[in-house]
Amino acid sequence: MKQQHHVTVAVCGGIAAYKSPQFIRDLKAHNYDVQVMMTRAASEFVAPRTLATVSGHAVIQNMWTAVSEDVEHVEDAYRADMLVVFAATAHTIFRLAHGAADDAISLFNLSFAGDRLLCPAMESRMWAHPATQRAIEQLRQDGWVVMEPALGALLSGRSGQGRLPAPSRILAAVETLMAGPLPDLSGRRLLINCGATRELIDPARFISNPSSGRMGVAIANAALLAGAHVRLVAAETTVPLPKEDAHCEIVRIQSAQELYDVMHESTGEWDATICVAAVSDYTPVEISAQKLKKDKTDITQLALKRTPDTLASIAKKPGFGVVVGFAAESNNVVEYAQQKLKRKGCDIIVANQIGGETSAFGDEDNHVHIIDASGEVETVPRSSKNAIARAVIAAIGLKLPTVK
Repeated sequence: MKQQHHVTVAVCGGIAAYKSPQFIRDLKAHNYDVQVMMTRAASEFVAPRTLATVSGHAVIQNMWTAVSEDVEHVEDAYRADMLVVFAATAHTIFRLAHGAADDAISLFNLSFAGDRLLCPAMESRMWAHPATQRAIEQLRQDGWVVMEPALGALLSGRSGQGRLPAPSRILAAVETLMAGPLPDLSGRRLLINCGATRELIDPARFISNPSSGRMGVAIANAALLAGAHVRLVAAETTVPLPKEDAHCEIVRIQSAQELYDVMHESTGEWDATICVAAVSDYTPVEISAQKLKKDKTDITQLALKRTPDTLASIAKKPGFGVVVGFAAESNNVVEYAQQKLKRKGCDIIVANQIGGETSAFGDEDNHVHIIDASGEVETVPRSSKNAIARAVIAAIGLKLPTVK
């Protein structure tokens, strides 16, 4: 079992606070010890007893509550590894940015030296207001990681940017940040692909593979956390994709040829291109327009042709920045990946093993080797794919020039 980390979740007084019990349960299921703080307004939306029950600890509701002789909010600031402000309101954001020190959450913030993750939730005009954005910029300068609110239906009945990011994405962010620091990718543009391509045989059948798309989605989420603009080209996936917003564009494709076309049609200069998609090497020469009927005879031959090599073509073309490929090998993982790196011409290759009990396909965890074109190999022991995504983004950050 992985080492247990301590996360303090500060729940604020917006309607999205009702999602906090399940988020805390999910943290506990991933072996995090959770201490909950909440504002007085938050208790109007979710009962403190509920959060105490799911977290296993008494909830800190104000700076006057104490456990034994400890000053509770101060002592927790020394124990905690991360602070997550859940459903952060404009009021709380403003107070944190200006160093307020008159309640448990603000006092905790001033006493805390670990990672801070802000998850805002409010009406779109409140989020866009210059005062809110000035406070957000100040928090970023102070070292906070800020998750952009999601687009969608709001409490007012309107639609816009202001929804709490999906709790599953917040959990992924916690895992990513807990693995180590992210580089600052503000203003950077990353092109990423993910998922399993499908090569149609007829309208009912196709050639594909077991990839879930989880690794590519984790990398996209890590890049967004680091402040990058992301274009995610997604084949078939079994995990939720990031929500589209001003920083994230999603393009869905199916076949290897569609992947090749969309990647090459992507306009502008990219700082990095990360090819995580599990691409079929072969596709049928002909696709039957009608479903092939099953009869008593076997199909002993299916004519196949090679699909275009997206990774190699991108690595040889200007405008794609630092090019990262993935190598899924069943044996001689590092050796074969090094050969692939040279053959394709990419800057970094991430090697992992498929097949057997520890196959990378579909699993939430993985064990990889990040191989640089210079020959340097960084081995990442078995970890969550969110933690591995952080390592990949960190490796890319080292390749990017300090000043654009």
